[in-house]
Amino acid sequence: MALCIARPADTSNFALLGLHEAAAALGNATIAAEEDKLVDYIVRLQARSTEHPALDGAFFRAFDYVKWEAWASDADIGWGAWSVESGWTQSWITITLGLRQLKTTVCAQTPPPFLSVPATKEQR
Repeated sequence: MALCIARPADTSNFALLGLHEAAAALGNATIAAEEDKLVDYIVRLQARSTEHPALDGAFFRAFDYVKWEAWASDADIGWGAWSVESGWTQSWITITLGLRQLKTTVCAQTPPPFLSVPATKEQR
């Protein structure tokens, strides 16, 4: 079986927020089901470690889907074996998971005047 390496945190975070907002805005059960699948995937590939608590809940830079474990290579220029995606990557995921738990959306939390004010010529 071929080794399948992916960088799960590069786009999954944005896809999760997009699916969440789209499912709510469109009331589409199919999109909501895909959002649920992506949440399941993201949560399952988070690192779990009692030995290294600083890594618990992190997203490693790459993932081997065949072995279902974090993956790294010393030939991976600029990335060490213990490199994780952090900061902006994880914040989108935790924000969206929080929105799901609160049963709300970014759009619902945005004051209506902001959404209803026409863009100025400079903004267009």
